Amino acid sequence: MIERVSANQSSFREIRFSPGFNLVLAERTTDATDRDSRNGLGKSLLVEILHYCLGARGSSGHGVVVDALDDWQFRLDVNLGGSRVGLTRYVAADQRRWTYVDSSDITWPIEPDAPDNRPRFTTPALNQVLGRMMFGLTADVEGAKWGPTYRSLVSYLIRHGSGAFLDPFKHDPRQQEWDKQVNVAYHLGLNWQDAAALQQLRADKNVIDNLARATKSGSLPSYLGTEGALEAERVRLAASIESRVQRLEAFRVVEDYSAIEAEADSLTEKIHDLVNANIRDRRYRELYSSRLDEERGQAISPAEVESLFEEANVVFPDQVSRRLQEVKDFHSAVVANRRAYLANEIERLDEAITDRDGEIATLDERKSELMRVLESAGALEEYTRLQEMLVELRGQLHDVNARLQRLKEAADAKQEWARRKGEAVRGARIRYEELLAERDRAITYFNSNTEALYEAPGRLIIDVSEKGIEYKVEIDRSDSHGVSNMKIFCFDLMLMQLWCHRGTGPRMLVHDSALFDGVDERQVAAALDLAYREANRLGFQYICTMNSDDLPASELGEDHPVLGDPAIRLADDDPSGMLLGIKF
Repeated sequence: MIERVSANQSSFREIRFSPGFNLVLAERTTDATDRDSRNGLGKSLLVEILHYCLGARGSSGHGVVVDALDDWQFRLDVNLGGSRVGLTRYVAADQRRWTYVDSSDITWPIEPDAPDNRPRFTTPALNQVLGRMMFGLTADVEGAKWGPTYRSLVSYLIRHGSGAFLDPFKHDPRQQEWDKQVNVAYHLGLNWQDAAALQQLRADKNVIDNLARATKSGSLPSYLGTEGALEAERVRLAASIESRVQRLEAFRVVEDYSAIEAEADSLTEKIHDLVNANIRDRRYRELYSSRLDEERGQAISPAEVESLFEEANVVFPDQVSRRLQEVKDFHSAVVANRRAYLANEIERLDEAITDRDGEIATLDERKSELMRVLESAGALEEYTRLQEMLVELRGQLHDVNARLQRLKEAADAKQEWARRKGEAVRGARIRYEELLAERDRAITYFNSNTEALYEAPGRLIIDVSEKGIEYKVEIDRSDSHGVSNMKIFCFDLMLMQLWCHRGTGPRMLVHDSALFDGVDERQVAAALDLAYREANRLGFQYICTMNSDDLPASELGEDHPVLGDPAIRLADDDPSGMLLGIKF
């Protein structure tokens, strides 16, 4: 239980709480204007201070951790198992990680550090201490990967922030499903290990799904997605690798391969030039041979010359002076010279062609020798390329084998996961039946609480499925915002009733005024009356903050003890009436 909330600043409005019902009331004073508001008086800030002293992380700019309060320190006096303990925590950054503790008659489950004889815990250590002392957490529970935690458990009994009043089973809208299942199960006295085991299965399923997705990643084509296709590709690659290995083993490297290849190319070019020259000369020879034949077939006879001169002597008797024999001799000389020239050219071309044919034969032989060398061996570059191709093929084979292995692992993992899932669900259902008394007790408390508010019992539904332990509450007219808030009230009160029945637990329940926003005043009155009666009957502490305008005095009746003196009255007429006594 919480006994006192104080601070090191004289302006702070110290609050003392007692067992049973405690009201923190924010009032509008007679001098307050319409513009004054009770928002900021300190109702929600009080809840933040409780959490800060009870091990909340304390992030800069949130809650009480603001620059304006840097020189502040808050103290919470609590009763833990019959021992009074003081918890003091500084706001300043250099001291924020420590919570100083003092108690004269307590045995700590973990020994605090004590420099200058001032015992203190780091925030994680304080959470561990309070978890053990308030909720009975053990080292095994603390070490469980998906186990309940003190900070989550206490946040159901001291809800803070607007997001805490959206869902009975969540104290934060960002809370993960496994955290909800495990911590609610612990509160209810159910087997939280079943919820943790099913969460582990969900985590394992994500790993298996990632493994399955990994089989489709890498450099391999997407069509190689089945085991059969991969096996076929593996066989093909293995054969290609064997062929490459054999070729490399028989490969003979010629160091001057490039020079030989260049010489062979040069010979090819020379042979082509010689062949082209022979083609050209053969065409000239054919032409000269045909001209020589024409010269022989078309020569002028001596009789034709004589006839020509006789005609000339008649026509040009005075101009013709040469003798006929001279003309005959000249014509014979011209014809003989032309025939000799053509015969000489033909002979010259024949000799050139014959020489080139010999040279072509010689060059062709040399080229053949070079080509035999090139065909039987290779260059170092080619050998290197063959090796690179072999490495590439082996890499592809490695990828195929790896994907095959992942496929097989994924298939085996899915089968094993399905088996474990079946066992986990069966075990959870068996223990669900074994904890019938705990379930019935929780359902009975919740139904009774809702009946006190609505004259009709609500329903707390607890199911075990493949998704884990699932919870649901139903109240008629539950579409109303006010009814939704009262589901949270009835659920939280049920948790405290269960802890009191067990004779353990923190024995305190705190509700901020946000819980009663939008709730019909008759249900608010019924809720406050029920909290008052149950707190006194079971011996726990109930603390709620409320605006005076929202206090349903007429519904409660003027003599109702809820309307007695509150633990503190906060006012809006002056900063001194606020919780901190200052504005910031």
